[in-house]
Amino acid sequence: MRVNKRLRLGIFTAALGLFLISGGTFAFFNDTSAAGESFSSGTLNLSANPVTSVDLDNIKPGDSFTRSYTLKNDGSLNIADVLMTTEYTVVDAKNDNGTEDFGDHIEVSISWENEDGYISVQEKKLSEATAMEPNILGDNILEAGKEDEVYVTFEFLDNGKDQNIFQGDAMEIEWTFEGKQEEGEEK
Repeated sequence: MRVNKRLRLGIFTAALGLFLISGGTFAFFNDTSAAGESFSSGTLNLSANPVTSVDLDNIKPGDSFTRSYTLKNDGSLNIADVLMTTEYTVVDAKNDNGTEDFGDHIEVSISWENEDGYISVQEKKLSEATAMEPNILGDNILEAGKEDEVYVTFEFLDNGKDQNIFQGDAMEIEWTFEGKQEEGEEK
């Protein structure tokens, strides 16, 4: 019985070996294909000109003046919002302002020019503007590769009272413009 069992095991092993060897000689058609995606993100690149702070001398209550800023989108994406932050410093020449803030006496009006004319975006006292980040584009879009003008009008408010404490004072104003993209979309 032992021989018979060995003989069967040998035949089974030989048959398995022949099956494995012959299986390798069959040819199968085969094809592969690779799929890949590539993408790149767009860029936002906002610049403002002029980059210097507002520089004015010898202003008095009742004076107003307008300065323009060119906002340019050098990026590849449209800019939907341009947020503006305001900071200012008052130099009290005679150290007599006390609790009075020169920024409470300066009104700032921001406007944007479109095909219909000027659109006022914001009108606030300078002291109030520091707590805000208005979108100075309003409903406009600053398209990639384009530039537009934003106008800022300042008025030294004449409140009809004695404002002598501000004689000789100086003020430095700095704006920071932050561009934000349009909402994402399905492509």
